[in-house]
Amino acid sequence: MALPKKCVLVYTLNLLCVFAALAQHKGNQIKGHINDTENHAIASASVYLLALVDSSVVKFLVTDKNGQFNFQNVDPGKYIVSVTGVGFKKIISVPIIFDGSLIVDLGIIRLPKGSTKLGEVVITANKGFADTRTDKTTLNISNSYFFTGSNALEVLNKLPGVKVDNGDNVSLNGRSDVLVTIDNKPTYLSGSALADLLRGTPGAMIDKVELISNPNSSYDAAGTGGVINIKMLRDKTMGINAQLTGGLGQAQFSGGQYSAAQNMAGINFNYRSKRLNIFGAGFYSNTPAYKLIVTDRTDTYYDKTDQIGTNLFINQRRTTNNFRIGADYTISPKQTIGFLISEVITSQNGPKNIQSTVSDHGVIDSTISTTSSLKKRQTTLGYNLNYSASISKSSQLTLNGNYINYNRAFDEYFKSDYFLSSSTTPYRTLLLQNTSPLNYDVLVFSGNYHLDVNSANNFTTGFKAGKTKMNNTSAFGTLVNNVYTPYAGFTGTFNYTESVNAAYVDYNHVFNKRTNIEFGARLEQTLAEGITSNTGEDYHNNYYGFFPNLKLNHTINSNNELQLGYGRRIYRPKYEELNPLLLYSDQYNYQIGNQYLKPYYSNLVELKHVYKNEIITALSFEAISGFSQVVYMQGNTTQVSILKKINLGNRYNYGIHFLAPVNFTKWYHVDFDVNMLYQQYTGTSVLGDLNSSSPDVTFKIFQHFKLPFGTQLDFNGYYEAPTTYGIYQYKAEYYVYGGITKSVLKKQGSVHLQVDGIFNWDKNIYTSHYQNLNLSGTQIDKFRAITLSFTYALGKKTVTAARKKSNEAAEEQGRMAGAN
Repeated sequence: MALPKKCVLVYTLNLLCVFAALAQHKGNQIKGHINDTENHAIASASVYLLALVDSSVVKFLVTDKNGQFNFQNVDPGKYIVSVTGVGFKKIISVPIIFDGSLIVDLGIIRLPKGSTKLGEVVITANKGFADTRTDKTTLNISNSYFFTGSNALEVLNKLPGVKVDNGDNVSLNGRSDVLVTIDNKPTYLSGSALADLLRGTPGAMIDKVELISNPNSSYDAAGTGGVINIKMLRDKTMGINAQLTGGLGQAQFSGGQYSAAQNMAGINFNYRSKRLNIFGAGFYSNTPAYKLIVTDRTDTYYDKTDQIGTNLFINQRRTTNNFRIGADYTISPKQTIGFLISEVITSQNGPKNIQSTVSDHGVIDSTISTTSSLKKRQTTLGYNLNYSASISKSSQLTLNGNYINYNRAFDEYFKSDYFLSSSTTPYRTLLLQNTSPLNYDVLVFSGNYHLDVNSANNFTTGFKAGKTKMNNTSAFGTLVNNVYTPYAGFTGTFNYTESVNAAYVDYNHVFNKRTNIEFGARLEQTLAEGITSNTGEDYHNNYYGFFPNLKLNHTINSNNELQLGYGRRIYRPKYEELNPLLLYSDQYNYQIGNQYLKPYYSNLVELKHVYKNEIITALSFEAISGFSQVVYMQGNTTQVSILKKINLGNRYNYGIHFLAPVNFTKWYHVDFDVNMLYQQYTGTSVLGDLNSSSPDVTFKIFQHFKLPFGTQLDFNGYYEAPTTYGIYQYKAEYYVYGGITKSVLKKQGSVHLQVDGIFNWDKNIYTSHYQNLNLSGTQIDKFRAITLSFTYALGKKTVTAARKKSNEAAEEQGRMAGAN
């Protein structure tokens, strides 16, 4: 792909690696010597460096002919070392607190003879649920049976600090616009498309979820809310292994008047030998896509005040198929090449009913009754090719290439009957059809170079070049005698091309055993162009962005750590948010994109305290300039309300986040999660001035009861106090959910019964009084969703090291929004 000449500046920082590559590595090592009890060296013994908190594998190697091992490039943390060899018993070291500034020499480790065979090592340490550190919080999903009956979207909503709202938007610690990755790799989806992918991914297939509130400069600058990385179950076992899951259930809607079945099934597998690792997965889900939205607004129509009420009832079904297959091959001890192919197919079909009434002082004047039939199919096909090489003992190079194609077929047919209040016979019937196919092509290439200069200094530099082409065709009009007549304002094409090129450097310096600093900078260039066929309007938006990042870490003692951090990030509009073609919802409600929508920028300052890698307290301040939000733009002479995203002004968040696990007894454990924000909005937009503020307090409680006979009971709750978000005011939101799990088949399998939304409490109730808009609304999804699921694991559990994947194409994923 040819890149613009302006991009040359983007790669300047990468030249640093040419000069720094001559340096030699002196620290960041944990080494030792393996002998038998007669003090003879043991060659080819397996040595695992494990995280202390959950025994997950950090690094793996075998001893040389002299019995020596040396783990290079070890990050600061708490570890244990596990050693085994053919004909010897396994040995596990005492905990190692490693600050990254020294060479830790464990000396001679003597293995006693025994019957344990290489290839049958089982790590038996008890895993905790949360590993809380200053840079991220890691949640061990596979350690809790509670998630086996949930899909990935539901798993996220049940995690501390995370919220998934009724529009499937994910926020972290009250901050919206979160970048979601899977196995450190992009999904290339967002909005409803990303939600469909997560719904089609069983929670039983997830190993961990990482919550990163202030990612460093190696991450894309996109995502003002931080990063959530979902790590799938794989890469830890030798031989052939698989995990099967299946579930079925039923959910209720509309206060119990309706119910519908739901089911899901999946398989996750991997084969791993000394040089080859093949992995894959297949997921299927069929669930109801139910939604009830009731809105009321007032409108001044030719000097008369009318009330327009809309009752939207969606009763459709959503089917998701998610497939992926990949492999890693070790070319040599220092080189690995890999690929990943993935495909996500989502279909949504069924009816939608809309009842719209116009009233004058509470007396109904007219009614429009609309039914529609939707046929929507979305397909995302992705290819990834990756390569990594250890250039020397102190440096590593990784390269990634990605190609993604996203295709959406969208056909909706409407029938609207118009009634006067005095008649039950329609005086007019209107037949409409809307066809809106959409296609994206994304090409991304990236590289990363890491160098340990010495025991106190290391740095990482890299680049990314990405190009996206989008084509959206919209055809909307009336059907009369089977003849289609297009509406000019709703019919046309929008072609959009965008290139995002970036370069970054990240530097880490260790002052002493207790203190280190990490700072980095990222430079991004954006070149955007769009053209609309029906107006011929050509749109250009080219700009640069500079994104510094700073983290100062200090270890007070073995139990207490502090981090002071700063980060600047960006929200780029999703591609469809720029689409200026009108999208018909009903007679009184349209949607439209805004090709002049500007990105907004976030500056975050955060102070964290972590106690015993469990209890976290975080203070934060975030300033967002150019904040944007979807608003109702009401026309007083047309009675039509148009949903459009615009830049409103500035947003300021003052936050406190507190997470604490408490063991009351051996069988009763509670996790408390409290997030408190004070939000302030100021600014002037095309709609007028904005000046509002409000607290936003959320509280989650997770209760775990360990019962006899391998049974666990979970009962959890959520509460969010009334709050303001932009021009909308929300009432309190609360709900409870729970489940019970029984391990079976010698703990190889589990049966889980789960109930989400035990009571019909989960309702999104809001109002807006802004300029000429006076709006109230209620949105309700399913409740009392009962799911019975079964999970079974096949294969032995011989642990080996996992290879990390790149996250370089993560921004493009976050901007492919699916249409409603």
